[in-house]
Amino acid sequence: MYKRRTGILLALLPAIAVLTMPLLLHSKDPAAEHQTYSGKVISLASAAEAQGAALDKDAAAHWLALETKDGKLYPLFKDAGARMFFKDKKMLDRPVQLTGRMLKGSQILQVFSVRTVIENKLHEPYYWCDVCKIKRFEPNACDCCGDPLEFREEPISK
Repeated sequence: MYKRRTGILLALLPAIAVLTMPLLLHSKDPAAEHQTYSGKVISLASAAEAQGAALDKDAAAHWLALETKDGKLYPLFKDAGARMFFKDKKMLDRPVQLTGRMLKGSQILQVFSVRTVIENKLHEPYYWCDVCKIKRFEPNACDCCGDPLEFREEPISK
């Protein structure tokens, strides 16, 4: 009985391989989808108002978007990559360069890295604890000592 099942399985293996090979060959590495987007992060509520629409007030704090120079809006996926924009208002309405990807089937941007543009030069924004020498990417108290983190922007050398 086991020989018969094994024989059937072995007979089906080439068919399974033929059917699954296109899936394996066309699978995409998520890193390949990363792109760079330039513009400024704004409140989606203000963008909507400019077009004569109103976002519910209770939703306004939860929706930010990257506005590109050509006027396109890409809502930000709120996770660790974009959190600094939601928690630190000084990061809004200023030139930035975001590396990220669009969530499949949408125009929602998931952010992986943030760069600010100051005098046409890229900078890395972060929050620093001088006591513990800890770098974070959102404003909080230090994980170690509890002191407030200091906002910094370091030029990126190429």
